[in-house]
Amino acid sequence: MSGQSAVTPKFLARAAAICCVVFAVFAILVGFMGISSAKQMGARVAVMYNDGSRGVALCGNVSAGFQKMRVALRNVLLSKDMTGKRRHMDELDECEAYLRGAEAIHGLTDTFKDNPARTDEIGIIEAKLDDYTAVAERITGFSLAGMDAEALAMLNNEAERAAEEFSKVAGVLSDDLNDSARRMADDSTAVKKFKALILANVGLSVGMCIIIVCLTLLQFSPFRVLSTSD
Repeated sequence: MSGQSAVTPKFLARAAAICCVVFAVFAILVGFMGISSAKQMGARVAVMYNDGSRGVALCGNVSAGFQKMRVALRNVLLSKDMTGKRRHMDELDECEAYLRGAEAIHGLTDTFKDNPARTDEIGIIEAKLDDYTAVAERITGFSLAGMDAEALAMLNNEAERAAEEFSKVAGVLSDDLNDSARRMADDSTAVKKFKALILANVGLSVGMCIIIVCLTLLQFSPFRVLSTSD
């Protein structure tokens, strides 16, 4: 009596083919999931850049520029001659231009043009700057007219209140951007998911290669029993 073993070359070939198909399907699925996770990571990085590096830096420029503007306004009053007053008035205009430019408020507007909530906050900051600028123009007008007492009184009252309002709204945006960037940095779910998918794909690839190699060695092994007889 003779018979064939259940492990035949044909069986091994089919097993290897099935393993390859299963691996290919799983690899495709993991690949699609990886692409999706990569897109999420890209969007997250963009938000972190806008809310973190770019946004916070621009807010810092706004605060620094505004403080320089306040100093220039006070120097207009402290100057004893018209030449000095007009020089500091030019500095005042330069500070205002910088604040409204690409490195400050306009830069914030451009950075967050697709974010209505942020755009509203920036609009409030710009409105507060308009208020302060209007008061500054009145103060410089008094100073040029030789009415330094009136100018100083307005500087210590209306200008001070306008400055506080500006600093308050600018500080709110800065704190908000810092908090947002911190939350984004702490929330690493997308990054962890992406790494897990990559590791799963690599592990599956290694496992399938080992299985295929083992099946191939078994198929051509001289120790494999092709048939048995009584």
